[in-house]
Amino acid sequence: MMPPVLTITGPTAVGKTELSLRLAEQLGAEIISADSRQVYRDLDIGTAKPSTEELARAPHHFIGELDLGSAFSAGAFARQAEARIREIIERGRPPLVVGGSTLYLHALQHGIAEIPIVDPALRDALAQRLEDEGADGLYAELARIDPQAAATMDATKTQRLVRALEVYHGTGNTLSWYQAQQPAPAFRYRTIVLERPRPALYRRINQRVEQMLQRG
Repeated sequence: MMPPVLTITGPTAVGKTELSLRLAEQLGAEIISADSRQVYRDLDIGTAKPSTEELARAPHHFIGELDLGSAFSAGAFARQAEARIREIIERGRPPLVVGGSTLYLHALQHGIAEIPIVDPALRDALAQRLEDEGADGLYAELARIDPQAAATMDATKTQRLVRALEVYHGTGNTLSWYQAQQPAPAFRYRTIVLERPRPALYRRINQRVEQMLQRG
């Protein structure tokens, strides 16, 4: 059986880049960036992209590959990352997934439902209903049409509530139905979550901000 794909994650400034580069050099690995902002080439401020020197230390994927206006979702990342991982393995090198975008990591490691695009006007209409009727009314409707999804939600988390109703009214199928159809992930993963004491993490964040201001 193929060994699990190593994944390194954790909060901003915890040291993911430093550790991943050392591991990539030792293992001959290629790095898959799971960061929803670093994928955009023109989005440099506040994204902590690897420097030119760091990029030269190991092959990287999904760093500065898209124009800022290009749409990119967790589902698109998962599909493309699986393809890249397969190519890396075929080259005889280990892939190393690194990043802090939890939705991207979840989509890659657990799969994500393929839901058709819904007319944005439907979301606007549901947002208006939310304002007029309140969250309790919309939650009661969801509990009738998709009790499985409703059971996983807090009625006060209105974004998820509106999304579930949007899916049903826009496609004719419930969110739970789509989730049941989602394909299993292509690979197994082993995840390392980096942590630091909060004061030390805050110091590192402040240092990073100061460095960015100096460069700017």
